[in-house]
Amino acid sequence: MRKQKERKFNFKKMAIALAFILCNCFLINAMAEPYSQAKVKPTLKSTENEIKREKTVKSVGDDEYEISLKVWGNERTTVTPVDIVMVMDTSRSMSGDISSLKSAMNTFIYDINKGVKESRISVVKFAGPTSFNKKGGTDNAQVIADFDTSIQTKKDKINATSANGGTNAEAAWDRVKDQIDQSKKDRPNANRYVLFFTDGLPTVINGKVPVQETNHNYIRNTIIPATMKKYEAAVSTDVKAYSIGLLDNVSGSDGKELAKEFLNEVKNQKSYFIENRNINLGEIYKDIANNIIKDSTIAKDAILTDVVTDEFEIITGENGSDTTSEVYKLNSDGTISEKVDIKGTINKETGKISWKLGEVGAGGMLVKFRIKLKDEYYGTGDVKIPTNKEANMIYTDPVTNKEGEKIEFNKPEISIPFKTGSITIEKVVENNEGLTAPIDDTFSISLDGKDIGELNVNLKNKESKTMSFYLKDKNTDISNNTDISKNYINVGTYNIEEIVPMNYELEGIYVYNSNTGLYEKTNKFTINKKNKDIKIKVKNKYVNNKYFYDKEEKENILELKK
Repeated sequence: MRKQKERKFNFKKMAIALAFILCNCFLINAMAEPYSQAKVKPTLKSTENEIKREKTVKSVGDDEYEISLKVWGNERTTVTPVDIVMVMDTSRSMSGDISSLKSAMNTFIYDINKGVKESRISVVKFAGPTSFNKKGGTDNAQVIADFDTSIQTKKDKINATSANGGTNAEAAWDRVKDQIDQSKKDRPNANRYVLFFTDGLPTVINGKVPVQETNHNYIRNTIIPATMKKYEAAVSTDVKAYSIGLLDNVSGSDGKELAKEFLNEVKNQKSYFIENRNINLGEIYKDIANNIIKDSTIAKDAILTDVVTDEFEIITGENGSDTTSEVYKLNSDGTISEKVDIKGTINKETGKISWKLGEVGAGGMLVKFRIKLKDEYYGTGDVKIPTNKEANMIYTDPVTNKEGEKIEFNKPEISIPFKTGSITIEKVVENNEGLTAPIDDTFSISLDGKDIGELNVNLKNKESKTMSFYLKDKNTDISNNTDISKNYINVGTYNIEEIVPMNYELEGIYVYNSNTGLYEKTNKFTINKKNKDIKIKVKNKYVNNKYFYDKEEKENILELKK
């Protein structure tokens, strides 16, 4: 029995040792095999791709509310295949800076190769004709290192370049399109990037002779538009393009501004401008490499939708256009990076508004829009109600490329104060000379709103009555209000009338104007949420004491007839 146990123990140790040897063999073999970018199979694996979201609402006055929808997430190490096209300007003006460009590009290639396993890089160089008599052509740009070349070959090709000729950026974008098309064919699921570097303004296009860099009108009106068309053909919505400009080689402030305009047209991510040697190329390429290695995209083809509840409507302009939306890109710390020109599509009947956000970065995006009460006199008191039926974002996962992913937002609730107001009526009696009005004479005053209602009050001289109430429109839903201490009154215009007793004359009816601070003689008033506290004076003159009539006391009430 003892020997048998020993054999089992030895066999177990032998099995562990064999497994250890096999694992090391596989590890050594894997390390010994040279890395080939072309053979790597994509591993579509998400890391920390949770999308956070938040919806808030706040009152901005006048029964309007601002809705804010925010989405954001975490950067993650890129695990999706990456194809990058690097474009280098080798025109004559680059002769003093080409060494710095080569060094920065080589370091970038090293960083990407180290940081993104499934990466491929293609290198395009461009220049232009060496004579002002020679026309530009697509051959002014060449692919010097294709996607499937080795890292060392790329570096060797970059190091072998020299600076000469003009600047035909149009030809460069022709070659970029070829490379992007090849990338889409080889690896449909890859993330694609373009890094476009130039040290100045384009001076020539295909089929035309070059011009001097100082010919700004021709460059602005002819060369840049032609180049832009080629850029747009090459860079679709799923390609991220960066532009880098060495502006120290551009003459004059006007030339530098035009160069910035051009560089801002050939990018959809970020433009880098080097002026007065304020930053070196290595830092720029390092920054872009970090952006690629730490993929900040949390959603692609994102569509954000909000549907408001029946109590509200989206504020629109003419023809139902979106006039209140504000869309912002956010930095990683939540601060605003830039405002984006995106407007919502609104369906007034369903209360739905949608925005095509496209690509959303880890910093996130913030969308604001405004709604208002359909009935401005609707209220909830202490009861809280949601502002939306639903809010969601449908998007494509940038890692798995799975379409139709969906996140739901929270439903914030608000309470809406009831609208209140008051009417104060004051009775004033003046005496004719030699007469004194009795103190117990009663005056009947009516506030007639025709089809919206009627109020009646009986007052004696020097009396005043105030009625506080809730405001409503004819069809306002008042079911949320359980307070029975106040009446409701319909908003609108009322006529003020008085049954003048015998021995008296009506001297005048006056309504207080809050704008002027004065009582104005008028027999009507309009009450609404903006003019909600009405003050009325009814003046009579005691002119005779010869008539007798019944002065039986009646209860003095302010009564709503309708």
